[in-house]
Amino acid sequence: FYCAEDDKCIIGEWQCDNYPDCSDGTDELGYTCTSDQFKCSNGRCIANSWHCDGEDDCADGSDEAGC
Repeated sequence: FYCAEDDKCIIGEWQCDNYPDCSDGTDELGYTCTSDQFKCSNGRCIANSWHCDGEDDCADGSDEAGC
């Protein structure tokens, strides 16, 4: 997968692995969370049980917003 902003390639298996390997996160765009996951504002998927658990699991605070 080509990371345009970084001008680098990453291993294709890293695309949509729930971890942004490109600095702009384009390798995670289009990833769909499963029914037992919470989708963070930054596109990351975390376990539903981590939503509103008092810890910032999304790394952007979206899983704790409005709790």
